[in-house]
Amino acid sequence: MDLLIISIVVLIIINIYVSYRLFKCDSLEVFQKVAQTLIIWLIPIIGAIIIFAFISSYDKPNPPRNPNDGQGHDSMPGGVQ
Repeated sequence: MDLLIISIVVLIIINIYVSYRLFKCDSLEVFQKVAQTLIIWLIPIIGAIIIFAFISSYDKPNPPRNPNDGQGHDSMPGGVQ
């Protein structure tokens, strides 16, 4: 019985944490946040894992652009001078 209660408490804590991270994400609209929160709470464990992975991909900053990636305005193709 104690294991069941501990499991439920851990699940609730994880869901609260992922819901908090979701609402702190500035990249999503309110509708997306509400829909994803429903997924977190209606599909325990799996929903939280999926949404957490989704949020983590949004939170990662884009790497700086490489000046030699062929997108520059130099005279040589491919960005090599």
